[in-house]
Amino acid sequence: MKWVLIVLAVLVVAIGGAFAFARITEPEMHPLDVLWKSVAGPADMGAVDFDAITRSATGNDALACPTGACAEAGVDRVSGIYAFSPAELGSAVGRILAETEDTERTFISDDGLEQRFVVRTPVMRWPDTVAIRLVALPEGGSTLYVFSRSKLGRSDFGVNLARLERVMTRLRELSDQAVAGRAVDRPSAAAPPAPDTPPPTDSAEGPDGPASEATQR
Repeated sequence: MKWVLIVLAVLVVAIGGAFAFARITEPEMHPLDVLWKSVAGPADMGAVDFDAITRSATGNDALACPTGACAEAGVDRVSGIYAFSPAELGSAVGRILAETEDTERTFISDDGLEQRFVVRTPVMRWPDTVAIRLVALPEGGSTLYVFSRSKLGRSDFGVNLARLERVMTRLRELSDQAVAGRAVDRPSAAAPPAPDTPPPTDSAEGPDGPASEATQR
């Protein structure tokens, strides 16, 4: 029991020292972010070649690709077609990630079609990298590739797949809302003009013919 207490005391001192060091060396960063950076290097895991993806040997990732793509890598989900431009789709992904997790976009290509986000898990702030490729479709709308992967640990406990499913579900919801909104905003066909009404006359005739002699008096 005594040795257990000593080990715990050493761990507390070590963690406290690491936090103090983080505050001094990189005060603008969260102490845990500094800790994981010192352990495993920069949080952003770098570029992804979606034409030749290498999956994690420990299963610490999740992949979504358009229909027929990434066959050799094996996909966890098939991406849909969304009623957005590629730029709108990329912005939507960033907003969806930020709804539930601390999210920072760390890279965007000159054409905006390749982007990366560092997403930190709640509490422990383990850094995961989400890379996306946006694709404009000839028939309109767009689709995307999404690769979410963990930098630390040998098991992600399903975090990356859950994140991927959340992104896919929310994108479908937002796309359906956009389509419905456009249908409501589309102007309806103009109503046909009313037939011309003849101007009133000064005639004493009633609707059924000349007024009676009594009426004329």
